[in-house]
Amino acid sequence: MTKKAFEIPADHPMFAATQSGYESYGYSPAVRAGNFLFIAGEVGFRSDGSVPESVAEQTEVALERTKEILRLQG
Repeated sequence: MTKKAFEIPADHPMFAATQSGYESYGYSPAVRAGNFLFIAGEVGFRSDGSVPESVAEQTEVALERTKEILRLQG
């Protein structure tokens, strides 16, 4: 089974502020293995890098980021 790490485009507006974290730690937000896509570690950072105060908004942002990864991966 082949595995491929997913790379978010550096200029993507939703992930731009957190892109350096991926690069610094050699982290990939998703890995495709065969027909599976494994997504890990999405957190509720806004596109500007700030963290919402409420857990509800952090959850919403994390889910939107996950949704965008799924969209980018088709």
